[in-house]
Amino acid sequence: MKKLLLLLIIPLFGFTQNVKERVLLIKKMYKETQELVKTGTKDCKDVSYSEVFDDDEYSRPYDRDITYCDFGQGYSRISCDFFLDHSAVSAEYYFIYNHLYFAYVIVHFGFTQNEYRLYFNEEGNVIRLLKNIEDEGNTEVINQEERERLKEEHLYWLIKSQKALMKYD
Repeated sequence: MKKLLLLLIIPLFGFTQNVKERVLLIKKMYKETQELVKTGTKDCKDVSYSEVFDDDEYSRPYDRDITYCDFGQGYSRISCDFFLDHSAVSAEYYFIYNHLYFAYVIVHFGFTQNEYRLYFNEEGNVIRLLKNIEDEGNTEVINQEERERLKEEHLYWLIKSQKALMKYD
C-alpha cells in the first residue's frame, strides 16, 4: 500500500492530446468511476485523526478524515476532509492506474464555499481549472501563474492525505 500511494501523483506519460479531447476523456473516466462507486466492489481504507498545532493558544484539535478507495478496473480515489480554525477543506482526487487525472476541491468559509475543478494531462500539468467562487459563478482560470498557485495549494491536501494513509497503514 505504501508503494502504491507514492505512485499516485506520478504523471502518466503518453501521447499528447489537445485540451478538449483530454477534458472529454476525463469526464468519461469520472463517470466510469462514479458508476463503479455505485455498483462495483470497493477496497477502502479510512483514516481519522486529530491534529493540534503548537501555535494554537487554545490547543484545539482539528479533525482529519481521509478515505482511499480502489474501485477496480484501474480506478481509485482519495477523499479527505480537513477542518481548520474558521474553515474546512473537502477534496476528492481521482486516479486511473495510480495517475491523477481530476481533483475536486471545496473550501468552506462559514456559510460560503468555493469550488475548484482541476483537470490534468498525462504529464501531470493542469490543462483546465474551473473555480466557482461565491457570487462570481463558474469561471475558468486562464492565467498560468494562478493555475500553478492553485494547483500547489490544492495538491497540498492530497500530499497530506497520502502521508496520513502511509503513517496509519
